[in-house]
Amino acid sequence: MIFAVVMAGFVVAGVGAGARLLMGPTLADRVVAMDVALVALMGAVAAGVAESGNENYLSLLVVISIVGFTATVAASKFVEAEASGVTEAEASGVTEAEASGVTEAEASGVTEAEASGVTEGEGTGR
Repeated sequence: MIFAVVMAGFVVAGVGAGARLLMGPTLADRVVAMDVALVALMGAVAAGVAESGNENYLSLLVVISIVGFTATVAASKFVEAEASGVTEAEASGVTEAEASGVTEAEASGVTEAEASGVTEGEGTGR
């Protein structure tokens, strides 16, 4: 009886999180909804393990928690970048020139020789 009530609670939490995930107006709402859904799933798995006594699913809890944490950290980086007006390339640590395959010197209109301090007439001295 208690197990059924606990599972019903986790199902309600999962459905509510799924609704927020689909309707959430911002990325932050969707990230929080995904976290809630993963916690509800973890709670349901833990309740199932407690009810059955089968410890084989405990490793699944570890995997779900690691995936959830990693996804939250990655998504929070993009939420922060979105709030500050930074592009996706800058948020991932790549300049826009690198993302397009252009060197910084080419992007600024400077030749590689000028960037290295060698003028056109100097050459190598041979």
